Amino acid sequence: MPSPHRTEWHKLKDKHAAALKAKKIVFDKDLGPLLDKLHELRDKMDLASKKTAKEHAKKAAGIVDTYLTRVQGKLGGPEEKELRSRLLLIQSSVNSFR
Repeated sequence: MPSPHRTEWHKLKDKHAAALKAKKIVFDKDLGPLLDKLHELRDKMDLASKKTAKEHAKKAAGIVDTYLTRVQGKLGGPEEKELRSRLLLIQSSVNSFR
C-alpha cells in the first residue's frame, strides 16, 4: 500500500503534468518507493530497522533536494507553490528519520 506522502505527491504530479512537461521538469529519482519503505519502517523499533530507515531517509532527502531545485523558480504560480509545499512536507517527514 502506498504511503500517504507518495499518494499525495503522485496526485500533484498528475495535476500539474502539463506545466511540468512544458518546462521540461522530470522527476525520475524513484522517490515513491523510498517513501513507502520509510512509512513501513516508521513503527518498527529494532536497531536494524532504525539503521535502514536512516539510510533510506538520507537517500530520500537528497532526492527531495534535487526535486526542489528543479521546481524552484521554474514553474511559477500555483503549480510551483503546491509542488514545493508538498516537497517541503515530505522533506520534514524524511528528516525526522535522520
